[in-house]
Amino acid sequence: MNTSSCRHNASLVSLNTLLTTRLGKIMQKESHNDNRIHLYETGEYWVGFDKSAYTLEQFGRGFSQTTVLRVPGFSLPIVMCSIHHNQIDDIHRKHVMAKSTLNYLQFITRPIDTPSYDKWYNNYLLESLALYE
Repeated sequence: MNTSSCRHNASLVSLNTLLTTRLGKIMQKESHNDNRIHLYETGEYWVGFDKSAYTLEQFGRGFSQTTVLRVPGFSLPIVMCSIHHNQIDDIHRKHVMAKSTLNYLQFITRPIDTPSYDKWYNNYLLESLALYE
């Protein structure tokens, strides 16, 4: 197995652990999020969910990747946006870092425009539903 494949597998294991152990708390935090990007380390990637994913995608165009997840225990799909750890400096140049730990970063952003977020989320929701038809 090559080094790239090992890092990719480690990122997937880390993401799976994050989803199974912390997603409930993360989504609760996102439900009250109006001006933050909350990022969680998963190997060589940082991921944000829901409103953090929306904001990250807006500022990370060209180097972020957005995915819709269907997670057992959650009635609606969850939108996740990821960026490679090398891209964190690009986010940091645009936003004030409010908190930094080994596997969590929080950036302060301008307030989230709720109608734009709702439209963005609904577009991803419709796309994901179309995939399952």
